[in-house]
Amino acid sequence: MRYGIISVLFWLVAGCVSSDSLEGQDLLEEEVLPMPQVCQYQSESYQVGEAFASTDGCNECLCEPGNKVVCTLKACKPVDLDAIEQQYQSL
Repeated sequence: MRYGIISVLFWLVAGCVSSDSLEGQDLLEEEVLPMPQVCQYQSESYQVGEAFASTDGCNECLCEPGNKVVCTLKACKPVDLDAIEQQYQSL
């Protein structure tokens, strides 16, 4: 008989601990520490509420609660490739 992965996982978890096996045992209360409120963007860390420049150079991003980065979607000025090429060739 073939079992689905969900059935197998449920069986493994349910089979590990039963209420009978915990009876009479002192359970340790673990202190739950809050998750750090830090966003990662382009290998940099930012605190919640902190604004920073997007990688495109013309938009702005914000680190929001839940470690989410949101950025504006403004159209950037077109890059004048000819001017850049001329500048590069003059070096």
